[in-house]
Amino acid sequence: MKTKVLLFFLFVSFQSLFSQEIQGSWAGSLSIQGTQLPLVFNIQKNGDLYQTSLDSPMQGAKGIPIKETTFANNELQLAAPNLNLKFSGHFNGTSIEGTFVQKGGSITLVLTRKLTD
Repeated sequence: MKTKVLLFFLFVSFQSLFSQEIQGSWAGSLSIQGTQLPLVFNIQKNGDLYQTSLDSPMQGAKGIPIKETTFANNELQLAAPNLNLKFSGHFNGTSIEGTFVQKGGSITLVLTRKLTD
Protein backbone atom coordinates (compact mmCIF):
# COMPACT_ATOMS: atom_id res chain seq x y z
CA MET A 1 0.00 0.00 0.00
CA LYS A 2 2.81 2.42 0.85
CA THR A 3 4.38 1.77 -2.53
CA LYS A 4 1.14 2.62 -4.34
CA VAL A 5 0.72 5.84 -2.37
CA LEU A 6 4.34 6.79 -3.04
CA LEU A 7 3.96 6.09 -6.76
CA PHE A 8 0.78 8.17 -6.83
CA PHE A 9 2.50 11.15 -5.19
CA LEU A 10 5.49 10.84 -7.52
CA PHE A 11 3.16 10.81 -10.52
CA VAL A 12 1.22 13.87 -9.28
CA SER A 13 4.49 15.70 -8.53
CA PHE A 14 5.86 14.89 -11.98
CA GLN A 15 2.66 16.09 -13.66
CA SER A 16 2.61 19.39 -11.76
CA LEU A 17 6.30 20.04 -12.48
CA PHE A 18 5.85 19.19 -16.14
CA SER A 19 2.81 21.42 -16.53
CA GLN A 20 4.72 24.35 -15.06
CA GLU A 21 7.40 24.12 -17.73
CA ILE A 22 5.17 25.92 -20.21
CA GLN A 23 4.72 28.90 -17.90
CA GLY A 24 6.78 32.01 -18.55
CA SER A 25 7.60 34.21 -21.50
CA TRP A 26 8.15 32.66 -24.93
CA ALA A 27 9.65 34.71 -27.76
CA GLY A 28 9.75 34.20 -31.50
CA SER A 29 9.67 36.14 -34.76
CA LEU A 30 7.31 36.04 -37.69
CA SER A 31 8.97 36.51 -41.05
CA ILE A 32 6.60 38.70 -43.06
CA GLN A 33 7.77 39.79 -46.52
CA GLY A 34 11.41 39.78 -45.40
CA THR A 35 10.72 41.69 -42.18
CA GLN A 36 11.03 40.05 -38.77
CA LEU A 37 8.16 40.80 -36.40
CA PRO A 38 9.09 39.75 -32.85
CA LEU A 39 6.32 38.39 -30.62
CA VAL A 40 6.34 37.39 -26.96
CA PHE A 41 3.68 35.17 -25.40
CA ASN A 42 3.46 35.43 -21.59
CA ILE A 43 1.87 32.26 -20.21
CA GLN A 44 0.74 31.89 -16.59
CA LYS A 45 -1.24 29.21 -14.84
CA ASN A 46 -4.01 30.11 -12.43
CA GLY A 47 -5.41 26.98 -10.81
CA ASP A 48 -6.25 24.61 -13.65
CA LEU A 49 -6.46 27.36 -16.27
CA TYR A 50 -3.77 29.00 -18.36
CA GLN A 51 -3.81 32.72 -19.07
CA THR A 52 -1.78 34.26 -21.87
CA SER A 53 -0.98 37.75 -23.06
CA LEU A 54 0.86 38.82 -26.20
CA ASP A 55 3.52 41.50 -26.59
CA SER A 56 4.55 42.86 -29.97
CA PRO A 57 7.59 45.04 -29.18
CA MET A 58 8.05 46.37 -32.71
CA GLN A 59 4.46 47.61 -32.70
CA GLY A 60 4.70 48.98 -29.15
CA ALA A 61 1.92 46.66 -27.93
CA LYS A 62 2.02 44.94 -24.54
CA GLY A 63 -0.40 42.76 -22.65
CA ILE A 64 -2.76 41.92 -25.51
CA PRO A 65 -5.11 39.32 -23.98
CA ILE A 66 -5.29 35.90 -25.58
CA LYS A 67 -8.80 34.61 -24.92
CA GLU A 68 -8.15 30.86 -25.13
CA THR A 69 -5.10 28.94 -23.93
CA THR A 70 -4.95 25.16 -23.68
CA PHE A 71 -1.97 22.93 -23.04
CA ALA A 72 -2.41 19.16 -23.14
CA ASN A 73 -0.23 16.31 -24.40
CA ASN A 74 2.59 18.78 -25.18
CA GLU A 75 0.30 20.71 -27.55
CA LEU A 76 -0.21 24.42 -26.97
CA GLN A 77 -3.28 26.06 -28.49
CA LEU A 78 -3.79 29.84 -28.35
CA ALA A 79 -6.68 31.82 -29.81
CA ALA A 80 -7.73 35.47 -29.84
CA PRO A 81 -10.93 35.62 -31.90
CA ASN A 82 -11.08 39.41 -31.68
CA LEU A 83 -7.72 39.53 -33.52
CA ASN A 84 -8.58 36.58 -35.78
CA LEU A 85 -5.41 34.95 -34.43
CA LYS A 86 -4.56 31.32 -33.65
CA PHE A 87 -1.37 29.52 -32.75
CA SER A 88 -0.96 25.77 -32.52
CA GLY A 89 2.39 24.37 -31.45
CA HIS A 90 4.19 21.36 -30.05
CA PHE A 91 6.25 21.79 -26.87
CA ASN A 92 9.45 19.73 -27.07
CA GLY A 93 10.96 20.74 -23.72
CA THR A 94 13.09 23.62 -24.99
CA SER A 95 10.93 25.25 -27.66
CA ILE A 96 7.41 25.40 -29.01
CA GLU A 97 7.24 24.81 -32.76
CA GLY A 98 4.03 25.52 -34.57
CA THR A 99 1.89 27.55 -36.90
CA PHE A 100 0.68 31.11 -36.39
CA VAL A 101 -2.53 31.89 -38.30
CA GLN A 102 -4.04 35.33 -38.67
CA LYS A 103 -6.65 36.47 -41.18
CA GLY A 104 -6.15 33.39 -43.33
CA GLY A 105 -2.35 33.67 -43.51
CA SER A 106 -0.29 30.85 -42.02
CA ILE A 107 3.34 31.30 -40.87
CA THR A 108 5.70 28.93 -39.08
CA LEU A 109 6.60 30.25 -35.63
CA VAL A 110 9.18 28.82 -33.24
CA LEU A 111 9.07 30.10 -29.68
CA THR A 112 11.92 29.82 -27.20
CA ARG A 113 11.89 30.66 -23.52
CA LYS A 114 12.69 34.31 -22.92
CA LEU A 115 14.99 34.52 -19.92
CA THR A 116 15.40 38.29 -19.62
CA ASP A 117 13.58 41.43 -20.68
